[in-house]
Amino acid sequence: MHEIIVGTADLRRALVAVKCHASTDKEDHGTNRVRLLFGRQHLSVIASDRYTAALAVVSLWGEEPPGGYTTVSVDLLLDDIAKILTVHKGGKETGADLGASPEYLLRLEARAEQLKITDCSGMLDGRSLIVPRLGAEGSPLGSILPRIAEQHAAPEQDIDGIAVNGDMLARFREASRTYSAAVQFEGRGSRMLFVRCGESFLGLVTARALEGDLAERAEEFRDGWAARLPGMAMEARLTETEGEP
Repeated sequence: MHEIIVGTADLRRALVAVKCHASTDKEDHGTNRVRLLFGRQHLSVIASDRYTAALAVVSLWGEEPPGGYTTVSVDLLLDDIAKILTVHKGGKETGADLGASPEYLLRLEARAEQLKITDCSGMLDGRSLIVPRLGAEGSPLGSILPRIAEQHAAPEQDIDGIAVNGDMLARFREASRTYSAAVQFEGRGSRMLFVRCGESFLGLVTARALEGDLAERAEEFRDGWAARLPGMAMEARLTETEGEP
């Protein structure tokens, strides 16, 4: 059995920010899930629908077990992620600004076929929830963290001439809201944007290079705006002047 302790609020932030990147297609068994990776330094929360990908890290607390932490991946259904968020709400933290450990803590126990999540904030254990683990075979989620690490190390590129689906970009709104931080986008080649949000969240979003007919249409749109904007701006200035007493 693998066991770690994390802050309730920290885990909740990671789950909320990441889960919207999992596929909602229940027939896509490999990505209709969220992965919790028990690491030696953090708990990593990972999801992807193959078009966007998200990674959030959660700090570990408590005493390190003899021999150190061991790594294991735990895949969970989106419905079970919702149950965790419903059962373990935590509360308002006090003393965090003084560098104290979180007031509300959860113990995660990875068993052979289950994950047990227990409130261990006080001297006695509180509420527990047990959810089933999914088999990791055939899931592409194992490639997401190495891919993010590879893109993080890659040189940044200009993002001119790159187009991204608006719905894909909107998924990163949850990270911005949850971590109270702005979302930054960086170029990583013609088919990828790298995403940052605060110190605990990274992501990827598929992009398209504007080439051929798409590039020509974009140039036409740009020329159209260049032609109409000066007149529109003049009309706006004249309207303001005419409206003055």
